[in-house]
Amino acid sequence: MDIKMQQDRFMDVLKKGESSCQQIGIELEHIVVDNNFNTVNYYQQNGIQDILKQLLPLGYNGDYYEEYLVGLTKDNFTITLEPGGQLEISIRQSNSLTEIKGTYLQFITDISPILAENNQHLLAIGYQPKTSIADIPFNPKPRYEQMANYFLKKGTMAHNMMKGTAAIQVSIDYTCESDFIKKLKVANFLTPLFAILTDNSPCFEGNRYKMHSVRTEIWQNTDNDRSGIIPFKKGEVFGYQAYANYLLNVPPICVLQNGDLNFYDGKKTKEILDPKTYTEEEVEHIMGMVFPDNRAKKYIEIRSADSIPYPLSFGFAAFIKGIFYNQDAVEYFWDLAKPVCSEDIEKTKAELKWKGYNAKIVGTSLGQLAEKAYRYALDGLDKEEIQYLNSMKMMIDKRQNPKMFMEQFLDKHGQAAFKSCAVTPETFHKDVLENIGLCCND
Repeated sequence: MDIKMQQDRFMDVLKKGESSCQQIGIELEHIVVDNNFNTVNYYQQNGIQDILKQLLPLGYNGDYYEEYLVGLTKDNFTITLEPGGQLEISIRQSNSLTEIKGTYLQFITDISPILAENNQHLLAIGYQPKTSIADIPFNPKPRYEQMANYFLKKGTMAHNMMKGTAAIQVSIDYTCESDFIKKLKVANFLTPLFAILTDNSPCFEGNRYKMHSVRTEIWQNTDNDRSGIIPFKKGEVFGYQAYANYLLNVPPICVLQNGDLNFYDGKKTKEILDPKTYTEEEVEHIMGMVFPDNRAKKYIEIRSADSIPYPLSFGFAAFIKGIFYNQDAVEYFWDLAKPVCSEDIEKTKAELKWKGYNAKIVGTSLGQLAEKAYRYALDGLDKEEIQYLNSMKMMIDKRQNPKMFMEQFLDKHGQAAFKSCAVTPETFHKDVLENIGLCCND
């Protein structure tokens, strides 16, 4: 294979992503549970497939695999399923967080009566609250069984990642290659901060989780070929070509070819990709088969955050927007990150599991870093969107996160505390402490 032509195929996609629009995209994953907070799976009565079917008359279009309904589209958003049936809404990029919020509220308004009729709840939480992954079947897409078998050879917690976790992912634009280089480096540098700030997994496999950020622990034990911080050395300029080389040296597991998924056990992309015949869609599919903390397609995805309920979810999105579309912030964190390599960030990620906000990077605690990042985010937003940062300020000032709040209420109120992660239309009219307090009044 011609390596230069292979590199060019990936670099062409990255170049096409260049944009000065300064838009934000949000993907929010949810776990559906019953009244006892047991996970609702795809196949059971009133399960995920039945819920999707009940949404069809509300103007949704179905996406099917054979006879199975596995996704929906409506207006400017799509609903897809993670391997264990976690419901994900992907909202089209926009300059306006308020516009994105309106789209999210539309979906929540559509699905809430269906769940209420079933005595079910839509939780924005980082990990299954009670049910073990051993009791959760994969959804019907065949690629998940294939991927699960592949991951058995890679990491001890890969199936926990597939069936147990839920996340919020925020995507940002880059204007050119130099902007791409800085934003990707800054995103990597701030990854431990994003992880601790959004930690929302008080339980793991039905038991209370004692450390911080089980999401970090799971991804560090999934598949080092394609997860974690993309490897880079001190002083390395990681631009389009470097990112293309990273992709070429990772086994893609499966590749889209002529509408079919073909599985390649352990072969690297550079051994598979024919740069002359693959379509742009097929090239982009390969780019989506790596799962680093921060991933590039035609935008940069920030992927290290647990799923968190409104208003925290939009507080985090505003935090990202305010930092990455504030050039002063990007330059500040770029300078701070210059002496750092990927191993340094991985060490901080390991440390945060024990020390939380007290973990350090370049001699600065994550708590101190959060304060600085908050001030930059505040300066990077307009007056209308600053309000979304209120929930982040509360967390940062108290050196708290959703897991810490949840632990207090689990101690006092038991599993009813999980209701604080439920997303309903009423959620959008309350602040975070009011939402947590809901569980105490039931």
